[in-house]
Amino acid sequence: GFKYRQGLKREITSLFIMKSIKEEHLILPALRMLFTGPLDVAQALYRYEQDMPDYWEEVLNYQGNINPIDEALIYNRMAELTMQQVPHNPFGSMFNFFTSYMNDEKKGLLMEASDYWEQSKSMFPLQETYRKWYENTCNILNEKKAESILESWHHDFPEDIEPLIKLTNSCRKRKVYKKAIRFFTRLEQLARGNPEVEAIRNYLYIDNIINYLIKARPDKAKKQLHYIKQGSDKFVCAITVTLNWLFSKWEG
Repeated sequence: GFKYRQGLKREITSLFIMKSIKEEHLILPALRMLFTGPLDVAQALYRYEQDMPDYWEEVLNYQGNINPIDEALIYNRMAELTMQQVPHNPFGSMFNFFTSYMNDEKKGLLMEASDYWEQSKSMFPLQETYRKWYENTCNILNEKKAESILESWHHDFPEDIEPLIKLTNSCRKRKVYKKAIRFFTRLEQLARGNPEVEAIRNYLYIDNIINYLIKARPDKAKKQLHYIKQGSDKFVCAITVTLNWLFSKWEG
């Protein structure tokens, strides 16, 4: 009955405390029988400092019938724990060899964590999984390498404006304006009037105008002017006035 199970739980959890225990591999199978779900196992593992990827792997192997969202959370946790192993470089850029070694180590851990994040999203897509995956990839590699993560995020959460904002800004930084405008068009459909979206609009189209002017295409550049919305941003107002002056001189 209930009291018997509670007693067994106390016996099993006491095994975590015993430093001389030799049969550690028996703990998780026992927990599988005693606990009702992976979150109970998670609490036990965390409490007894077993919160490591290898132990979560054991949970996945030994606990049957884990629902998809819990399995996704476990893989996400495994990725987080892997990224916590990323070494800190105390020397900055002073020693090139050491810096190169650290960078290789970071990339290797990111690849391992990315496999866990990939499995997490395949079980049950979560915005937090995509967010952490994207941020770590940006930090270790670059925004361009992380764009595929954002596109997958947008595919799974088409109403979420966060990946679209990041995609638009990333493409804008890389001066891939057609692609940036494509993402922005979708973003505007979802969040027209949002202050952040309106700010992106103006800077995106200003960048595109300048790009056309550099390519000596004033005709195409001028057509972009009507997309810029005047507001309280004094810099945008000043740029718009300057561009109108330039076009009048060009046509002059």
